[in-house]
Amino acid sequence: MNRQDGNRFCALMIGFAAITIGWFALETYAPDLADSLGDTSPWFYGPGTLILWGVISAVAFLILRLASRRAGDSEQPIIAPGEPRPGRLTLILRGEAARQLERDKVAGLTAGFSFTVAAWLVVLSYFPTRWVDAVGGQPPWLYSVASIVFWAIAANASYVVFRKARARTEANRDGTV
Repeated sequence: MNRQDGNRFCALMIGFAAITIGWFALETYAPDLADSLGDTSPWFYGPGTLILWGVISAVAFLILRLASRRAGDSEQPIIAPGEPRPGRLTLILRGEAARQLERDKVAGLTAGFSFTVAAWLVVLSYFPTRWVDAVGGQPPWLYSVASIVFWAIAANASYVVFRKARARTEANRDGTV
């Protein structure tokens, strides 16, 4: 993953965190407004939330991009103090391994998010109405926290799967398996 991709991913996460915190704050400090939004269609506040997420993410991306330009785009891996200075090939291989690790982390987070969204779609589409109404009757922070926990578990599980698949692919390529 290059710095540009990292900035995009960070900007999306900043936007998502801001939206989540905003919904928590709305429920905490303006529960009447939150309840009135519950009476409207999700097709009204859903796209509005998505647009706001995009705007916040775009602003965060521009800030991160500006900060990256000021800091310089050094892609060299960090060398620990006291460690002998490695050769150029070692630095390239270490940098490639770090990029593969970062790709797997991003892939795990993205897959975890996809599984979370898919799980909510299944729940809202196929579960009995009684059960969906019971979930909707709970405070929003409860199912938001449950979604975040599910996302974290799914992301970590996906990351482990991606790392093992990469290791198996490299072993096959080297002919050790």
